[in-house]
Amino acid sequence: MAKFKGFNTQQTYQLLTELGYDGPARQDQMDAFVAATPSAGSMLGRYTEIAKQRIEGGPLSGIGMSDGGAVKKLLLEKHGFTQGDGDTLVSAQGVPVAWDGTSWKPTPAPTPTPAPTLLLLLHLHLLLLLHLHLLLHLHLLLLPLCMIQMKCTH
Repeated sequence: MAKFKGFNTQQTYQLLTELGYDGPARQDQMDAFVAATPSAGSMLGRYTEIAKQRIEGGPLSGIGMSDGGAVKKLLLEKHGFTQGDGDTLVSAQGVPVAWDGTSWKPTPAPTPTPAPTLLLLLHLHLLLLLHLHLLLHLHLLLLPLCMIQMKCTH
């Protein structure tokens, strides 16, 4: 696994110019700027942490990035997605997708529950079959007794 070794002088210069540094790309002067400007030092530390997590394969959660906010807006506005239930989006093809904390993934469609009347009919059918089964067993038990009794009376 790759390890982050820090920004080189040119990378640090690029980041600091975006934070207000206007001096040359010399490490000693950039260090002095960071020491004199707490907000620049804080942001440079933040950039370093983000780069470290990206290079070392860590998750981006917890580093100030929202859960797909800009991507969600892009999907809704530019790619034909519509808002579904809760945080779910629905693609133009009708496939629901949801943000799982790392990416947008298709979500399985909920399985429909059978109507209560169908369930009731199934239960009644099973009870009827059970009743018939018990009657058959009772008949098979009583048949030998009837046969014995018929022989005894004749």
